[in-house]
Amino acid sequence: MSASSESRRREALLLWAPVLGWAVAIFFVSAQSTLPAIGEGWLDRAVKQLSHSLEYAVFAWLVWRPLTHFGERRGRRHYLVAWLLCFAYALSDEFHQSFVPGRVADWRDLLADGLGAAAVLLALARWQVARSLALLGRRRPS
Repeated sequence: MSASSESRRREALLLWAPVLGWAVAIFFVSAQSTLPAIGEGWLDRAVKQLSHSLEYAVFAWLVWRPLTHFGERRGRRHYLVAWLLCFAYALSDEFHQSFVPGRVADWRDLLADGLGAAAVLLALARWQVARSLALLGRRRPS
């Protein structure tokens, strides 16, 4: 194996390791029979939905990084694949929760997960476009 391919392999491992770590953290929290609750029912639900969105926003960003790192172009496919991976994991997470005593699979959680992942991926896409346009603007001769 060449030094270059070994370096790429190490780089890929460093990019995918946080994805795996975050997935394990999500699984661990899902395996808990009870989670802390905030007094009011509506407030507790709102905080939990926000938590779902944020955890999958982070997850989507972590998944997006290695998918786009080695590609020449950061096309729509990378964003779609990142979202599909996150949503598939969210589905498996809800399925897993259906077997945990005291927990249930909830379509609202799945919706919050998907929306959180989509929101961060859309923000990343917009950022990439703005960055590309800024770079093009700098290269234009006056």
